[in-house]
Amino acid sequence: NYEISALYELSYSPISYEILARNSADVSYETITNSSNFITTDKKSALKFFERGYFLENMEFFAVLKVAQKFQISAYGIFCTTNFCDSNAHADFLKNHAAAKENLTKYLKAKALI
Repeated sequence: NYEISALYELSYSPISYEILARNSADVSYETITNSSNFITTDKKSALKFFERGYFLENMEFFAVLKVAQKFQISAYGIFCTTNFCDSNAHADFLKNHAAAKENLTKYLKAKALI
């Protein structure tokens, strides 16, 4: 849960903002997901996140993991990317959301998760 202000060393958090996951046999590439209350629309900032190892953004994921951690429930995320972090982020998300849901549903059915 890394904020842009922290990226530019304009703020810090006294609380832990990372949740580390165990490796999964079904993960093709270890990906650090930045999950905050904001979506990056500035390409330069997105590249700075990328340089720090954050390859995805998702607004809800950190909250889900924090609750699971609190109640000691196993949890993981399966993501389908809809957009780049740039000035078109929201428009591209809206344009690609239906296809992403369809692809995610196909994947979950193929893995017998739904």
